[in-house]
Amino acid sequence: MKHIVVAGGTDGLGRAAALDRLAKGDTVVVIGRNPMRGAEFLAAAEALGGGDRFVLGYEMLDLLAAAPRPLILNVAGPGSGTGQIRWGDLGFAQGYHGLRALSQGGQLNDLLGIEFARRAPAPVRYVLLHPGVVDTGLSGDYDLEMAARVQAMRVGAQSVAQAVRPILDVLNNPPADPLTAIVQGRPLDVRGPAFDSAAAARLFGETTRLLADFGVPSPVGAGES
Repeated sequence: MKHIVVAGGTDGLGRAAALDRLAKGDTVVVIGRNPMRGAEFLAAAEALGGGDRFVLGYEMLDLLAAAPRPLILNVAGPGSGTGQIRWGDLGFAQGYHGLRALSQGGQLNDLLGIEFARRAPAPVRYVLLHPGVVDTGLSGDYDLEMAARVQAMRVGAQSVAQAVRPILDVLNNPPADPLTAIVQGRPLDVRGPAFDSAAAARLFGETTRLLADFGVPSPVGAGES
């Protein structure tokens, strides 16, 4: 039996993956924001009989290191590059633009994964995986431009049942490397220019500093170099 944590597991791909693992007898912890969807997930889980991602990952390091095949699977959009990061305004507080914020968020997500894989103990594997566009919740508060883009994305999107398959494949057969990136079944070179280790270390420092401003202590491993 495996122990699995799914951040964003009450809808879409996260929900499909969580219910699949529950049906196979695994222990699953699901994190979500919407109480109604949470209740719906619990009802679906019962029918089977069965915080923040940055802080969560580091706070689980001791548990991950003790597991037989520890894995963090981040469903994201790896490989988008690091050229457009606004280091002085990571939250896009000035001149917000939905598409640019989305692009930067994808890049920052990659960088946090890179640094986590570098700091995590040897048994832990980290996988960045993009299954392709999925006709899932795509929830959010969008401006008119972004809402039109989201609607256009739905036209050729995969179903959740199709897109969850590569996710389950990785859960069942974790890769051996500390860091892996996969886009629609194609592995990416995590030593390439899109995976900038210096930028990853810089973002780790910025993130821990921002957390400290809100009274959140540095996560486990934050003092390591």
